[in-house]
Amino acid sequence: MVFGHLSRKKETFYNNVLAPLSPCSCVFVSKRRPNQYHDMNNCEWAKTLRLRHQSFKPNWKQSDSSKWIDPLLGPWEIAKLYLPALGGHAITSVEDMDISNLLNLMYWCTHFSVSQHLINEVRDVRNNKWAHVTSLELNDADKKIAFDAIENLLNFPSLAKEHDAQNSLKEIIKLKSVSDLHSMEAKALADFKEIIEKGIQSINTELANVAEESERSTEQQIEFKHELEMLKETLVGINARISRPYDFWNSTILRLGTIFWASIWFLSGIVKECTIYEYGDPWKLKFFDFKDFIISSRKEFTGRRWLYEELEQALEHHDKWGVL
Repeated sequence: MVFGHLSRKKETFYNNVLAPLSPCSCVFVSKRRPNQYHDMNNCEWAKTLRLRHQSFKPNWKQSDSSKWIDPLLGPWEIAKLYLPALGGHAITSVEDMDISNLLNLMYWCTHFSVSQHLINEVRDVRNNKWAHVTSLELNDADKKIAFDAIENLLNFPSLAKEHDAQNSLKEIIKLKSVSDLHSMEAKALADFKEIIEKGIQSINTELANVAEESERSTEQQIEFKHELEMLKETLVGINARISRPYDFWNSTILRLGTIFWASIWFLSGIVKECTIYEYGDPWKLKFFDFKDFIISSRKEFTGRRWLYEELEQALEHHDKWGVL
């Protein structure tokens, strides 16, 4: 990202600020205070390096001062003074530093005139939204914060004129656009998956209805089952595509129009066929209306009322009791 910028700044700092000073000859003295590693009263190198630290507290113990005068190893041995504990990790050039070390070096060494606020934003994204979290993924809101933080840092005046930094900025913008397409594809896949699932549900319903009809529906059942298997295979493919890494040239975005209209045509064909089979009248039967005949036949028709009336007379208006 800013390897070239860091290399040039460190070499400039080493050649213009430190090299003209008298070489450091300090040795470790356990009882010396405040610094066991350097004589802060007489060592010009130690005093200068301390003043270049943001909090005036270089990490003396992880930098070998005997290598400071080496024009190749010296700049990077000095860089260790501005980094947190490395755990034995060797740094002999800028390529040995990860993003965390790069950001810490620019943050703690005042020779780098980069806004600490912008560095902090990138460090926060790296530490709290990506590296030190259980799920290695960003939602859309966090993704926007991450891209904005990186772009703001690379657009800072001292980096905006650096060729390497601007090349990195172009790559970040390109990655951002691809990431946006990935989000669009994910939504398109989710929508298409919903259409397929509804199609499967619709066919299952039609199969249940057709199963209740006569043997002439056997052919239709076979056709529905075939279409159901095709939809299920499509759904499996969609689920697999959702779980795969994003590939622009094979992305659903490039085939979305074809897939969408094919699915609409396919489902509309099912609806049309169902309508013909369920409600069609291939024999063109004539309709006979018996409504008037039924009404005239029921005129003054009392059904079993005569029986009820005779039973009532026999039970209530008769002086003889017995078994009916």
